[in-house]
Amino acid sequence: MRKKLWLGFVVIFVCWNLFDFLIHGVILGPAYQASDMIHIWRPDMQQKMWIFYFVSLFTSFFITLIFSKWYRGSGILEGIQFGVYSGLLMATPMAYSSYAMYQIGRASCRERV
Repeated sequence: MRKKLWLGFVVIFVCWNLFDFLIHGVILGPAYQASDMIHIWRPDMQQKMWIFYFVSLFTSFFITLIFSKWYRGSGILEGIQFGVYSGLLMATPMAYSSYAMYQIGRASCRERV
């Protein structure tokens, strides 16, 4: 069980970051550059990239842990329960990712709007 947990964690972490790069870097990257979104991003966002990796590491581990501990194959109710726990788990990492990406509460952000 422990071996499967760690293997699942590594696979989820690698896939998460690979898909994140493909979707946001390759597919949506040109659209982000062409839109006005670039003006609300942090100018120092590259210095805060460690937050994105930490968030995906944290979330990958706990999603894998939750699934491995509570999966019993008992049907839809168990799936709903896993979905609720996963959704609650995603709230905190998404807040930190937003902090790393957007200029929240800075004067320069208000001046550009």
